[in-house]
Amino acid sequence: MEREMMLADGAGAMREAYHKDLGKLEEKHRQLMGDLQQQHRAEVAALLQERDKLLQEEKAATMAAIVAMRRTHKQELEKSRQSQHRKESADITQLHIEYEKEIRSVQKELEALSAQHTQKCLENSRLSQELQAERQSAVQHTNEQDKVYAENKLKALYHRQDESHHDVSKLEDVKFATWSPSVDASGQTTLEDAVTRTSNAAFLKRTVKSTLTRQIRGVRSKVKSVQ
Repeated sequence: MEREMMLADGAGAMREAYHKDLGKLEEKHRQLMGDLQQQHRAEVAALLQERDKLLQEEKAATMAAIVAMRRTHKQELEKSRQSQHRKESADITQLHIEYEKEIRSVQKELEALSAQHTQKCLENSRLSQELQAERQSAVQHTNEQDKVYAENKLKALYHRQDESHHDVSKLEDVKFATWSPSVDASGQTTLEDAVTRTSNAAFLKRTVKSTLTRQIRGVRSKVKSVQ
């Protein structure tokens, strides 16, 4: 009986140590996932901030160029008017040719700026798509880590179950190997002690099996939810 109590205490200590180790592993996993998610959010925020900064700079540069060209064009028109006022007999045809050249030049510059702006918009769109893909990849990586963690936990529970079954079987072998029927005063063999030991061993085995089965079912449900 004392040996059974010692074995029961040992099994309880093993379960307690197992639960402590499992709790530490879960806490470490949560911390790791939290650090990864925080790092990912920081990187995404930095990329978005850089994208917005580039857009603002490009917008400001484009507006400044347009304003400068309009100012230049206005100045050229003013010069043309003054020239016409000073020289009414000037060659109108030549002025018109120069004016058309200036218009074409301005139009080409506007088209070039428009093409650059369009290219920047396309690059920004591509950057947004890459950010979205990176975010999805991080989420998938987190899900895969959760799945691997749950599978490792399930393997550990199966290993614990095998060890528990081995300990119970070993306990039963020791009991039957060391037991011998006792003879009472009348010379008859008493089987009560043997039946009691066998029942206790079977009860311990069923208890350990039931506990580990519940734990395995819980881990399986987590694996299914991750999938």
